[in-house]
Amino acid sequence: MTAKEFAEKMDVTYTTIIRWLRLGLVPGAYAEEVLPGMQIWRIPHEAIHMQRPRAGAPRGYKRKPKLKVKKK
Repeated sequence: MTAKEFAEKMDVTYTTIIRWLRLGLVPGAYAEEVLPGMQIWRIPHEAIHMQRPRAGAPRGYKRKPKLKVKKK
């Protein structure tokens, strides 16, 4: 199924599902390139039974540091 269908079935927003997919939290999901530079996510139907990830970043995930702007 697609990410949009998965979002509807899991009752969360599409952007939340995309975040889960990019972090590798959805088992069996993979990205398929349909056109150069354009990809869609494929998610197995069994993933509907997955446990929802906890809120916040997963353990070991390091955010990119924010750039500091020097004031004159």
